[in-house]
Amino acid sequence: MLLSQRASLVEQSAVMAGVRGKAAGLDPTVHRLLRKESLDASSGARERALRELD
Repeated sequence: MLLSQRASLVEQSAVMAGVRGKAAGLDPTVHRLLRKESLDASSGARERALRELD
């Protein structure tokens, strides 16, 4: 898997969180926080998976 593909998988969860936040009518500040937390969680999960595979 290419680096850009891995990055896009991490970004995908943030995009989905953003869509969900907009649909729910969340405050922009809450919306940004939700997106950041989603990115952090996806990135952390990817790092744990890579460590397990080593």
